[in-house]
Amino acid sequence: AFSRSRYPFGEGELFYTSDACGKIGPWQMLFSVSGFYGKARGIWDDTGTNQTTSRNATSTRFHDKDVDAWGLAFKTFIPIIPEKKGNKAGALSLSGQAFATQNPSWYIPSDFAANPYQRRDGSYAAPLLVGGWGQVTYFFTDKLFISGWYGNMAYKLSHRYQTANTGAIQSEQQYIVNLSYDVNPAMRFGIEYDRVNTRYGWYNNGLDRSGSLNSVRVGAWYFF
Repeated sequence: AFSRSRYPFGEGELFYTSDACGKIGPWQMLFSVSGFYGKARGIWDDTGTNQTTSRNATSTRFHDKDVDAWGLAFKTFIPIIPEKKGNKAGALSLSGQAFATQNPSWYIPSDFAANPYQRRDGSYAAPLLVGGWGQVTYFFTDKLFISGWYGNMAYKLSHRYQTANTGAIQSEQQYIVNLSYDVNPAMRFGIEYDRVNTRYGWYNNGLDRSGSLNSVRVGAWYFF
């Protein structure tokens, strides 16, 4: 309810795809640029309280302000070594995405009293989120393949926001490697190792601002 707009968000994608470099399974060379744009509306009263939680002051003046929200992404898939005669053994691919976004609606806090993200004039100190990921996949056989994945994203948080929200994520790195085996066209098994390094907002008490997670996952997929 705190994010309102006169207009819906618009989004679009422009892409080029071709099998000139061959294919790996159903995937072929792809280059794409996509994005979205819209307006998010904040509503507040003279006391600075966001109107998600305060609606009972009948004599209070209310204000609203539209804020730009946008995102832009570039993605690609390149079959460096394509499959041969329908057999993916020895095939190698590179894929990835780079993106930037500001004021995505899921990151705008709803309550000014509890969060200084919204200024008293109704504008938002929205951070710029930038990042991307890249993945290399190699097929040992037509059914057995391995993928290595690296991702990085960072919020350009202000000093004020960091000090008020010490648990907010400032940046994150992900390292992933998985091994998958297609038993048949309908069944796949896989095992994966993940490492995630996270950096949090500012700490005034000298605590470590970084954290890490290591995990191993085992999965099974059935394709209907």
